[in-house]
Amino acid sequence: MKNILNFFKSDALIKDSAILLVGTFSIHLLNLIFQIVMGRCLIDQEYALLITLLSIFSILSLPLAVIGTTISRYTSLLVDQRRYGDIKYLIYIWSIRMFFIGLILSLACFIFADKISFFLNINRNEPIYIFSLIILGIFCRPVFDGALNGLQNFKGWCFSSVLGWSVRLILASFLVLYVSPYANWGLLGHGIGFYIAITVGIIILFNKLKNYKLSSYSLPNINYFMFASFFILFGFSCLMMGDMILIKQIFPAYASDYSYASTLGHIIIFIPQAFVMSMFPKVVSDKDLTQNHKKLFLKTFSITALITIISALIFSLYVDVLLKIIFNINHPSIAQINWSVLLAWAMVPVALLNVTVRFSLAQKYLYSLMIIPLSAIIFFIFSYQICDSIDDILKLLISISSWTLFLLLVFILRKF
Repeated sequence: MKNILNFFKSDALIKDSAILLVGTFSIHLLNLIFQIVMGRCLIDQEYALLITLLSIFSILSLPLAVIGTTISRYTSLLVDQRRYGDIKYLIYIWSIRMFFIGLILSLACFIFADKISFFLNINRNEPIYIFSLIILGIFCRPVFDGALNGLQNFKGWCFSSVLGWSVRLILASFLVLYVSPYANWGLLGHGIGFYIAITVGIIILFNKLKNYKLSSYSLPNINYFMFASFFILFGFSCLMMGDMILIKQIFPAYASDYSYASTLGHIIIFIPQAFVMSMFPKVVSDKDLTQNHKKLFLKTFSITALITIISALIFSLYVDVLLKIIFNINHPSIAQINWSVLLAWAMVPVALLNVTVRFSLAQKYLYSLMIIPLSAIIFFIFSYQICDSIDDILKLLISISSWTLFLLLVFILRKF
């Protein structure tokens, strides 16, 4: 028992995780209130539309987190070498690149709004126009978030994110309540809050790095790492957030009812996020695996497993109460309850997979991580080919994510 207590004693991981825990808890609380307001004020079809578009943002954001992950990783390496001025140049180069990529895709969404609306079964183009404006920010923000995390300036990241999500909640609620109860306005509030967070993050980074000069050394070559990581994190994002997109496509008649279950079930994966974020810059290495790296991974994995399993268990017992409190659904159907519970338990292996993926990226175990996009492809193909119900899709997600986690853990433990 004493050894177990010593294992979890306060250290840099716990200290930084505590800061991030407060920040991420505030963000998720604001997000939950946002979902409550949207779920109560929008009719079922509009809420399903909003959740579908926000799910697409999540699927885009997670693979784009490869930018944040890469910037964070190489910022950490530059910090170790005391090359703070080079961090400024790294941020400048990649923010310009991502701005132009985001601008091209934003214009493409605007031009082909009709086709995108048809594909998503949307009867108007306005949400797609707003969607196209937010895409530009989605491509740029990972650069600044990655730099903040690589500098381990977790307070700055928390402040910018909480402020942005507060604006999102206040503005979106005002627009939906007092302008018009359509998904467009909730999406517009989301976008403005997103850009507020980006602006504050840039200001924090500028103040942190403004007095440092560029060194004579060249920046590390990060193209290969970024290219490989993109496919890895895109695959992980499909496992994590792809359920709503699949159900909107395969079972559109049930999409409205399922959207509430999807919102609730995904809460599980965000609860231990602070520990994963805190771990990543601490286990970055281009050299051999150290005992400290092993300890940090095992500690983060253990904490995540404990938190997610307990959360899923509590969630399973009180899901009907949560549906009533959050969405004012007084008599949820058996199907809604089952979907919520199944998705919550599916998020347990997905959350643990997040720990192993981030650790493997920090250590550059890129070849082993190719199992992630492969698993995502299998999940999507099997969902279309062999699943006859929403329950089947969620059970398939549990099975595939669990086997992927097992195989990746075997690889990591062999490295240990």
